[in-house]
Amino acid sequence: MNPIETLFPTQAYPSQPIEKKEVPGGLTARESSSYSGGVSTFLPSAPAIDRPLLSRRSLLVVGCALFILSFLTANDAKAKANGGRFVNLQFQQIGAGYAGMGGGHVALPMGASGGYWNPALLSRIPAFEFHMEGSYGTGPKVTTTDGQNELDFQEKSDFGLVGFFLPGSRGFDYAVLEATRYDHDIQGFLFDTPAFGDISNDANRQGGRKIADYDDRVSIHSVGFLTSYETTENSALGLGLWLDRKKVFKSIDYLNGTPPTDIQVDSSFIDLEGATSDVGVRISFGFYWRASAKLRLGAALNTSTNLESTLETDVFFSNTFTRELAEIQDETPLTIQIGFVYEQAFRFRYAVDLLYERWSVYDHLDNVVQIHAGAEYDWSEKLALRGGLFTVFDPINFEDDAEYAEYLRSVEVSGALDKRDELFLTLGAGYRHREYLQLEASVYDSHIFASDSGQTGIRLGFRLIAVPPGN
Repeated sequence: MNPIETLFPTQAYPSQPIEKKEVPGGLTARESSSYSGGVSTFLPSAPAIDRPLLSRRSLLVVGCALFILSFLTANDAKAKANGGRFVNLQFQQIGAGYAGMGGGHVALPMGASGGYWNPALLSRIPAFEFHMEGSYGTGPKVTTTDGQNELDFQEKSDFGLVGFFLPGSRGFDYAVLEATRYDHDIQGFLFDTPAFGDISNDANRQGGRKIADYDDRVSIHSVGFLTSYETTENSALGLGLWLDRKKVFKSIDYLNGTPPTDIQVDSSFIDLEGATSDVGVRISFGFYWRASAKLRLGAALNTSTNLESTLETDVFFSNTFTRELAEIQDETPLTIQIGFVYEQAFRFRYAVDLLYERWSVYDHLDNVVQIHAGAEYDWSEKLALRGGLFTVFDPINFEDDAEYAEYLRSVEVSGALDKRDELFLTLGAGYRHREYLQLEASVYDSHIFASDSGQTGIRLGFRLIAVPPGN
């Protein structure tokens, strides 16, 4: 028996003979923990199974259902949701292996973390797996209006991802993941509405007031319950139920002085702090198809997340304070991602994805399309080297930085001081330290194209893969 088959035996279904299920690199999914990570034993590609992918009727039903669902979700958010709570640059690149290869890819199996991008990829995992990783990131310092407004995105460390994969039967597989989906901590100061005129005028600035202490923290932690189903030896569908928990804290502290702003004249406050938290539900759908011995295709849809909550705001006066309650509704955007993986050579593969983000249902935001592209080379049976790039286009569409600053003075929204489109370059590696342990590392950076206002991210992780007794 092939030693890899001994390590990870193939899975038989009641009415089918045992078949090898290929993944890129000529491997079978039940023979390797992943074709990525430099852990592959290089076997010749098996011929395609002569079996229909899905019936045309099934494809039509699935496609129409996803199309209708996406627009029903978007239209429900249009009248009342606020998408300005989130800064696009601060959504996380889940998966240390993916982050080193240009971000998430929906046709690229890389263990349990792949379920975050496309739940159908779970069908490519061969055995029980525990996955854990941490992340570290720096943020830009944004300054506008000759230094009168300044916001600094603080360095942050997160647990990143923890989860496990459980092989099922009759074509079903399962996973549970918890990940930090979003995280920002913004501190700095803003020049408040001046006594009169344009704040670019020195005399006007002297007559106005300044928000001396601006603190804005927002995070989303996601827990997902995922399943995949192998429709054929060459294809799979996936479904995920996600619980997104939003936590918000924002503080605006005004510097004492004269004259006060119009707002302060009306309410006499000098400081306010707002906090809220909420749990929302979103659904992810995925599709995976081995189109040929060298080409894999994938697609995924994530619905928007309704994060309606009560914002508790403490408004501080000179000698007392009052608490105000306001219902706010934040939502993350609906996303659709498509991609492919191609085997260029025996040990070399590359992946390209397009990610559509539907932000236009919210005020001051436009739809954007992000690009994820990367390559992986198996240096040896233990080591894989990766590189790539990804874009982060900003959906916000204010006219100028003064309008941005005015927007941020509300305790009910978050954001940056200007429009920030960035290009990140990525590097990464995967190393099989033992037959049951795989290590992942990645770094991504935008300083080359954004100079002193760029960002750097690092993700480190490991995967523990079950090995049957006696192996």
